[in-house]
Amino acid sequence: MLETDKKTDPSPAGTPDPADRPVVAQPRHQRPHDFRKPRVLSDERLRALETIHRKFSRNLSSVLSTMARLRVSVDFVSVTQKTYFDFIRSLANPTALCLVYHMPQRLPFVLELSPGTLFPLITRLLGGKEETPPAPTRPLTRIEQELAKTIAGHVLRALEPAWLPAISPTQQQDPSPGERCTATQLDLAEIEHNPLLMQIIGPAEPAVVLQFQVSLGQTSLIQSPFHICLPSKPFETVLAQLTRSAIPGSSSERNTPEERERILARVDDTSLEVTVELASVPITLPDALSLRPGDVLELGQDRGGEVAVMVDGRRAFRGQPSMSNGRRAVRITKTVNES
Repeated sequence: MLETDKKTDPSPAGTPDPADRPVVAQPRHQRPHDFRKPRVLSDERLRALETIHRKFSRNLSSVLSTMARLRVSVDFVSVTQKTYFDFIRSLANPTALCLVYHMPQRLPFVLELSPGTLFPLITRLLGGKEETPPAPTRPLTRIEQELAKTIAGHVLRALEPAWLPAISPTQQQDPSPGERCTATQLDLAEIEHNPLLMQIIGPAEPAVVLQFQVSLGQTSLIQSPFHICLPSKPFETVLAQLTRSAIPGSSSERNTPEERERILARVDDTSLEVTVELASVPITLPDALSLRPGDVLELGQDRGGEVAVMVDGRRAFRGQPSMSNGRRAVRITKTVNES
């Protein structure tokens, strides 16, 4: 009996059977997540938002300069992702928080105009001089609130063209000349001076915060920031459409079938030159200079060999010589992707 056990169990005494060993799962790569600093958008999409709003800042500089009859420079500073509470906590109190709705979806977001930005512009609208005293730390009066709405309206009208790609294809219309496209209308609802009272989403909800710097005057002595806060979850579709329009990629990734049909309809009358290249033969310069009518060049290619089809000087297809209705022709055999 002991001999039988030794033959059937060759493992040394005290060594466990490999089949009885517990299976230990291999540890997978884990990425830490900071709930205080949520990252909803990738770095590529953040760079796309930066590109879009740099153009917006240049447009806004011209709009505010015309309104205030003063040199106004607006510069893009940063785009960050943080919780809505962190954004509210970072603002001065009092300030001017504008509740804005992105129509027609009626998505709420916040436009924050700091006192250092608002009061110098309000002073200019009331006929004041360029040299203005420091901005007071008090809420806006009723008259100042109406002027603040005027200034915020100019900011939103400059923002609408930048957000035009966020319109869904079914909402996009081709406006007639001189007609303004209202599909990206931004509706200013109210202005609040206390940041803690502007609760459009939960405090722990993620948001995308765009920061800009406003400089006023020839010497840019007056500098003050303003912010645009976009809740990440309600604006998920809008942000995706905005960033998709700014991220380089193939047209098939950016354009819907309706957009492609509209683009193709506009280029239907475009003329292209199509040529066929039989072959190329390397010759020396003296041989090229000595060519005369009647000379024969040997191409070194079979009669039925493939030829290159060129579209506006670029190789687009391969084909074979053929006949069509008694005329020489080329039958396309395959497409060539020439970078």
